Amino acid sequence: EFHLRHTRRLTAFEVVLSGFFDSVGLYRTADARQAESARGLIEALGIGGLTGRAFPHLSFGEQRMVLLARAVVKLPELLVLDEPCQGLDRVNRRRVIEMVDRICRLSATHIIYVTHYPDEIPACITHRLALAPVAAGAPAAFSTRLG
Repeated sequence: EFHLRHTRRLTAFEVVLSGFFDSVGLYRTADARQAESARGLIEALGIGGLTGRAFPHLSFGEQRMVLLARAVVKLPELLVLDEPCQGLDRVNRRRVIEMVDRICRLSATHIIYVTHYPDEIPACITHRLALAPVAAGAPAAFSTRLG
């Protein structure tokens, strides 16, 4: 849903740059170091062909990949991806999964990857936690059972 907030006619490159400022839109000028860093990341992630295109004119899958680059432009220690392939076709699911694998290889960012579909888990994800219902009923009954 985050892609819907980018209504201004920014290029894909400007959307990635906005990650340096944690803003929806670009309201500050990125310095030369930030621009160079963003260009390098975009190329490393394989989406260099999108940089000059207007973000609203990108396909849904392309927007997702640009936003993924935006999320890692500051090289976070931890990245939580909640259903990053949701709503994507088979081709774009594969592209996003490959992009997550590239992020794992190229950075020290730890990733928590949430999905309902085991076939969408990137190869770089090494640990899995499966959640299953343990009780049903009113909250009081549930907390009593857990002690």
